[in-house]
Amino acid sequence: MSRKRILILFQFDENKHLLTKLCKELNDFDFDADLFNMRTFSYSGKVNSKLKLLQLIIRIPKFKVIIYKLFRKKIILDISQQYDLIDIHFFSTIYDEIIPCFKKPIKVVFWGSDIYRIPIERLNNLNNLLLKVKSVQFLTPEMKSYVSKSSFNHKNIFTQPFGVVHFEKIRNLKNISQTADLKSTLGLNPKKIQISIGYNGSQNQQHIEIIDQITKIPEEVKIKTELIFLMTYGGNQTYIDRVENKLKKSNFDYQIVTKHLTEAQICMFRIASDITLNFQTTDGFSASIQEHFFAGNVMLLANWLPYEWLREKGLYFNSSSFGELNQKLENIILNFEAEKKLSSTNIQKIELISDWKSVAKNWSEIYKQTIEN
Repeated sequence: MSRKRILILFQFDENKHLLTKLCKELNDFDFDADLFNMRTFSYSGKVNSKLKLLQLIIRIPKFKVIIYKLFRKKIILDISQQYDLIDIHFFSTIYDEIIPCFKKPIKVVFWGSDIYRIPIERLNNLNNLLLKVKSVQFLTPEMKSYVSKSSFNHKNIFTQPFGVVHFEKIRNLKNISQTADLKSTLGLNPKKIQISIGYNGSQNQQHIEIIDQITKIPEEVKIKTELIFLMTYGGNQTYIDRVENKLKKSNFDYQIVTKHLTEAQICMFRIASDITLNFQTTDGFSASIQEHFFAGNVMLLANWLPYEWLREKGLYFNSSSFGELNQKLENIILNFEAEKKLSSTNIQKIELISDWKSVAKNWSEIYKQTIEN
């Protein structure tokens, strides 16, 4: 097969590093991929003078909606003519009127919130909205199962997650550094058990609700721990202040991180975390959670999140409702060494699922089938 060109459409800057890595990995499989951000108009392909001008104007808030209305559809349709496949990442309403106009094969990748956090009317209308789409990809089996319950069906459905960018850095750091030293470097107390709560500053992480529950843990157990809140993106200062005010009354030691972190610092925090809690409202198997698994953290996950397929793959983790959270966490802390040993088996298992060496080939096969069928 000769080299094929793929145009990847996306919306959120925080997803760019993952999509850039995908583009790089696809090079080894005879694909050349470019990225276009539907909100900022940033484009990794050849940018003409008109697009450069629009990229500047769109930064002015009062002009943004006008630019979208007048130019976005035309720009995308013009650019798309250069490619063999259009790959839409995160299916939002902005694509509803554009999809019928594409002249090239289309693939849609659901990321999670684009099915879990949409009105039921839109969920039930996916069959019509995706009528012209050649293939649909879900990042996890549970996403596919969730949508299937709403009578969704498509002739070409694939399930494949992304690879995780930071696995190699985490592996290298663990090889050259002691966890206690990394904790000290990050300003954490190496004599305590570090508990990471959430992985961004969004209220959907439910930090305050978690604090309300774990504050019920006995003081003699609390004193063994230090809480970590990575809130470097996705939130606002008002919400962060609310979280800190709640923590000041909790008798926990804690650290709230809001400054930008380098990739190395992110990986250090993954390793420094002994226990990770994820109780956000929805989650589509985020890279952050995969990194915590790979770092060997003891995982305590909300029982409503779509992770049961990981148990079927042999991964070990604890799950809980909010009502059980304080008791579950207390038991993990009191039995930490045994829990840590059980969790260490996750490292090789998550690598088979999420390491780019395994993942890139699968993505390339999905692209080939979509273009050729």
